[in-house]
Amino acid sequence: LVSSVVFSKYTNKLMDLINGMSDITKDVNLNGYQPMTATNTIIGQPIGMFYGLKANGLYRNEADLSNALETFGGAPQLGDVRYVDVNGDGVIDLKDRTTIGNPHPDFTFGFTNSFRYKAFDLSVFVQGSVGNEILNLTRRNGTQTAMMYQNQLAEAMDYWSPTNVDAANPRLINSTSHANIMISDRYVEKGAYLRVQNVTLGYNMPSEFASKLSLSKLRIYVTGQNLYTLTDYSGYDPEIGAFNQDVLLSGIDNGRYPSPRTYILGFNI
Repeated sequence: LVSSVVFSKYTNKLMDLINGMSDITKDVNLNGYQPMTATNTIIGQPIGMFYGLKANGLYRNEADLSNALETFGGAPQLGDVRYVDVNGDGVIDLKDRTTIGNPHPDFTFGFTNSFRYKAFDLSVFVQGSVGNEILNLTRRNGTQTAMMYQNQLAEAMDYWSPTNVDAANPRLINSTSHANIMISDRYVEKGAYLRVQNVTLGYNMPSEFASKLSLSKLRIYVTGQNLYTLTDYSGYDPEIGAFNQDVLLSGIDNGRYPSPRTYILGFNI
């Protein structure tokens, strides 16, 4: 038995920017064409922090609406998202955006165990991440309850209506630029995961058998990759990386293709 552990932790903080700048905002394209700010890198904070509005449920009944704040120039309706007035000016607008999540993990790790017994060998590699968050814009696009003739996630059917006031999603709308689907902490999820990344089982054929084939050694093995992932993340794959290889857009899931599960049968000759 041979075991090895790899443990990694990093911290980062933006110290200064040129020309008197205080921050760097980065946009992503939503619905294929709508740019919207997703992260903000601010002096004194880690880079690429998620940036948006804070939500406080929905306006579910008339009592909720009695204290409703003007939201992006209009009066909210029943079933709309109730946002937090972060700057306290009595209205909800872009000035209320703030840091809503952190893509940086507390630590990442890998754990490898290798076993040998007679002619058999077994290797198991497990990896994971702890403490990071993911901005799940794929889920946003799939539950926006706008233009429901488009493909949506099944959970989008749980939308607010007079007969479903406890719904998870806001009311039906006919616009993909409505305030209800602004980037907010509604789409920030825990990104921690534990993944069985690789399992390999091998068998060394007896030397007598290998010599009959004019070989000095013959090993047969089977490998499985990405076999199982334990996570609370609702998307396809919690191992997100950086969107479009932009380090300031780390941890943003806006349609990343998930990692495949593969099986390999091989021979060492």
